[in-house]
Amino acid sequence: MSLIAQETAPKGSSFYYSLLKVKEPKRSAIISLQAYANKLRKTSEQYSEAAVAKVKLNWWAEEIERMFQNQARHPISQTLQTHLETYHLPKAAFLALIEASLLSLQTQVFQNQQELAKHYQHIGGIVETLKCQVLLDGKKDDQTEQFSHLLGVSLETIRHIHYFAEFYHREQLYLPADSFQEFAEKDLASHLKTQADFARSSYQEALKHLGNHAKALKAILLYAKLELKLLDAIEKDGFQVLKHRIEISPIRKLWYAATFVIPARAGTQ
Repeated sequence: MSLIAQETAPKGSSFYYSLLKVKEPKRSAIISLQAYANKLRKTSEQYSEAAVAKVKLNWWAEEIERMFQNQARHPISQTLQTHLETYHLPKAAFLALIEASLLSLQTQVFQNQQELAKHYQHIGGIVETLKCQVLLDGKKDDQTEQFSHLLGVSLETIRHIHYFAEFYHREQLYLPADSFQEFAEKDLASHLKTQADFARSSYQEALKHLGNHAKALKAILLYAKLELKLLDAIEKDGFQVLKHRIEISPIRKLWYAATFVIPARAGTQ
């Protein structure tokens, strides 16, 4: 297993189990896409100095240009470079992820659910679209793009619930401002319940655009299923995300993966 794979899809993770039956070179391409998205996400979310984050993101914009000239320098982009032609991955999508990360640096408050969802669509939907393109052998269509964007919204919503404490302690409140006049920790469970319901509804909306690609996109659907199971566990625990972080055991993830049934239609889980 490469260092990129060890860091991005470590054994025991939901991402690892979702890719167990994905063969090379698709597996390598998908892991590298997620590694790229993670790198941008970490830069925009974790650097306390916005100026430092901008410098790093601008470096990545330059690196993407080099990547499409077959001159990549970073291990992640060097790996991605080998997949660009095979899966017809567009430069615009890679640059759009950087732009979304730059915009997130400038956004302190999301005024409403629609604004928050748009942010999640940009941060999560674009990379899901690229993964779908890999699994579909470089093909893409409007329906699959709609599926990817809605799924990205669902997955990002779950991620922000799961890691809520980390964001909160960095004074990043990923909740729509119009849902409360003054945020109070005692009301957190209620707010996160609303976000959990939104994540599930976004997933169901995504399924409506799945079309005939369900079998080909099984790995992505399985990952979503594992994340939804995690969301269920967080909710069952009462959304006590500021006290501890809930995780699903690897053996349970393996069981979910082994018994996973591809959704036949919207509304099936």
